[in-house]
Amino acid sequence: FSLRDPYKQLEGPYDYIATAEVKDPSNQVVSKRAIVTAHPTDFYLGMHSQEAVQAVDMPFAINAVAISPTGKRVAAKATLQLIRQDWHCTHKGGYRSYQDCKSTDVPVLERDFDIPRAGSSVQRIVPKQPGEYVVRIDSVDSQGRRVSSSSWVWVLGKGQAFWSGDESARLTLIANKARYQPGDTAKLVPRTGMKSPTALITIERDGVIEAKVRQLDSAAQGLEVPLQGNYAPNVYASVALVTGRRGKGDRNRPRFKMGVVDLPVSADRNRLEVEVDTDKKSYEPGQTVRGTIRVTSNGKPIRAEVALSVADEGVLQLIAYKTPDPMKSFYASFGLGLDSATNLNRIARLNDPLGYDADEGGDAGSDKDPIRSKFVSSAHWAPELYTGGDGRVAFEFQAPDNLTAFRLMAVAADKGQRFGSGDDRVRIAKKVMAKPMLPRFLTAGDEALVGVVIHNRTGKAGKATVSVKGKGVRFARSRQVVSVNKTRRVVFPITALDRNQATFTFKVEMPGGRDALRKSIKINRGLHYDQRTLAEGVLESTTLARIRVPLQLSSAAIARESKVSVSIDRTGLAELEPALAYLVEYPYGCLEQTLSRFVPLAKVKDLASSVGMKQLDGPKMNTFLRVGAAKVARHQQGNGHFSLWPNGQTYPHLTVYAVHGLLEAKRAGVSIDEVALGRGLTALARWANRPSNQKPGGDSATAAMAAYVLADAGKADPGLIARLFKARSGLPVYGKAFLLKAMTRARSPQADINRLKQELMRGLVRKGGALMVDDKLTNASLYMSSNTRSTAMV
Repeated sequence: FSLRDPYKQLEGPYDYIATAEVKDPSNQVVSKRAIVTAHPTDFYLGMHSQEAVQAVDMPFAINAVAISPTGKRVAAKATLQLIRQDWHCTHKGGYRSYQDCKSTDVPVLERDFDIPRAGSSVQRIVPKQPGEYVVRIDSVDSQGRRVSSSSWVWVLGKGQAFWSGDESARLTLIANKARYQPGDTAKLVPRTGMKSPTALITIERDGVIEAKVRQLDSAAQGLEVPLQGNYAPNVYASVALVTGRRGKGDRNRPRFKMGVVDLPVSADRNRLEVEVDTDKKSYEPGQTVRGTIRVTSNGKPIRAEVALSVADEGVLQLIAYKTPDPMKSFYASFGLGLDSATNLNRIARLNDPLGYDADEGGDAGSDKDPIRSKFVSSAHWAPELYTGGDGRVAFEFQAPDNLTAFRLMAVAADKGQRFGSGDDRVRIAKKVMAKPMLPRFLTAGDEALVGVVIHNRTGKAGKATVSVKGKGVRFARSRQVVSVNKTRRVVFPITALDRNQATFTFKVEMPGGRDALRKSIKINRGLHYDQRTLAEGVLESTTLARIRVPLQLSSAAIARESKVSVSIDRTGLAELEPALAYLVEYPYGCLEQTLSRFVPLAKVKDLASSVGMKQLDGPKMNTFLRVGAAKVARHQQGNGHFSLWPNGQTYPHLTVYAVHGLLEAKRAGVSIDEVALGRGLTALARWANRPSNQKPGGDSATAAMAAYVLADAGKADPGLIARLFKARSGLPVYGKAFLLKAMTRARSPQADINRLKQELMRGLVRKGGALMVDDKLTNASLYMSSNTRSTAMV
């Protein structure tokens, strides 16, 4: 297939992902994904400097290459530039001033050079001043499109270098390498503009390993940290810089900065080499797999403890499992494990006695034809194997019945601190192989096709006899003779019986080989729930009635496993009990969730008592509602509005819902906090009458609900209702529904009420034989609304 992307303005390489699925004769699906990369230029430029930190008057080299999108090196003409970042800072803000810094790019070096087709071009640079530099190479491709590559370089040495105008206590430390070898010296660049600072340099990891104090002429001098072998896998270099007062005024106050950088140190000298070998690479099921494991370090045999695991390669690939590397666990990077504290960053700043200081803040047994049935994902596990003086240990295990590849994974450790791992692959195969073709499960009554896929590896075509036996299923036929060249799919129609499990035994026999296998799958039985009213009528209170009702089980029911429950209900409300129980047992407790169970129970208080729920017997219903009302009141804040959680941020749409809930509880005879209700009504009236809350959107719908709640409380606001009616075109559908309820409670003009009713009905759309609301409010969920809720209201 082919396609063309109409978008042509590529800012970099784009990856297009193509996914394909293939179904084999056994109905197993395998998918594969390919990534096609679109490149914006004919080639790319690459550059590398061995270290990110260099020194004044010391030459360093830049290696440059040009690579085509296919990975081949190409020739190119390029320009090299060395650009220094110069910072210029001024003080602003009067007495308590702050630095306003801007950077400019100053070209220091520019020259043309050629990149050869083979190898790389080496360009030498000698920096003359300390500072922060960008090394960049530029070129153009055959279409005139610009190609570039750049890298940061920090240069240390005598002289002043302004690294950063940041006045906070945070210090950025730049390390010259991403990873070090034992014995290396790390070069650090403290990015600060502090002059002549005193530096406290500590090497840390679960405590302070080493500490020293050094006086710097400038931050441009940099810092050096020797790294020892026992620092692996990493240590942290912490640098604290301080300067005293340098003059009068706030801008010359004492300064403090601190930074930490992680210095990874290689632990490869502690890595063990582990080799796993078997006497051959392919086995038949049931054969003994023999092999040896050899552990060495730098070619020398090592006494070590080894754990061996043999697992199905297909399963391992399915979960992208890699052979464990104990080095990653035993030499994982340490956390810092140390807290640093100081009061230097709390030095009091001088205030301008004549000025105003703005507030500051922050972000706080087998037979002739054995049947394969031992299908395992893990074929062997040997947690304790010990190598001898020659670094070797032998192992053996019986090959399982899986016809697949297995990975042998060995992980080793010596008595000290060295670790390693290795792996190998073996394949379990037969000259004639049968792979099962079964569904994952069956349901009683299912009709399905089961079978095997025959793989002929004898090198000759021939006739194969395939037979099948089973339990838990009925076969239409149980034997077939087919011609097999390389691969052949053979299927048998079956019907699942009323059993818990189906077991299939397949046998394949042909010239040159045979195979047999047994496998079981689960049979499910569907659960059918049928509820009907079988009889109804009127009984006299003094009459002993006998009612005979027909009981007919559906065809899907299994008599011996079915259960019949009969209930007699004189109210017709028994079906509501599960729903009411859910309201009582609902476990969550924010304001909205509390109201969503509290309000319905308040509305159906008498109904709940009629059903006779144990959870609401006697005074329990009143207690439940009283506790609910008190919990709602606890969500009210000082401004009269309500929050989702106590002491949280308030929202008007929560307030109107909470006040509505308190009114419903009061109407149901529940004792409520009248003060909280009054404050909530006042806050609602004040908020809803703001003109900004009557503009199109969710807030206007909240204002409409507020108008309804105020009217429901006997405090109708005709002015608010009139303004909302005038602006109703901007109301969401549920907002119009609340406005209609408000107008009805407030006895607004009947003509206006009828007009709004008609507009609501005209706004309904037909979906699947029903009328629905299809509102276009994009952020309805923020106001706990939806088209389902709006449809119910209309």
